This record gives sequence, structure tokens and C-alpha cells, in this order.
Amino acid sequence: MGFQSQIQEALSELEASGLLRTPLRISGPQGPEVLIDGKPVL
Repeated sequence: MGFQSQIQEALSELEASGLLRTPLRISGPQGPEVLIDGKPVL
């Protein structure tokens, strides 16, 4: 089993068990309010 297939298998197991996280996109200027996935958050 190659390295890439081992990584893919591990990621598939994490996803199946609900443990795989996807990072949120944070945008906008630095300050008290930022945009996370297009929504303003304090």
C-alpha cells in the first residue's frame, strides 16, 4: 500500500466517523468583526 493510499484511507475513516474538519474561510480586515464564510462574526 502506497503512502497516498494510506493517507486517503485515514481521511476516509475520519470522515466516516464524523471527525474530519474543514477549515473556515476568514476574510476581511483585522478588527472586532470578521467575515467567516461570508457571515459577519464578532
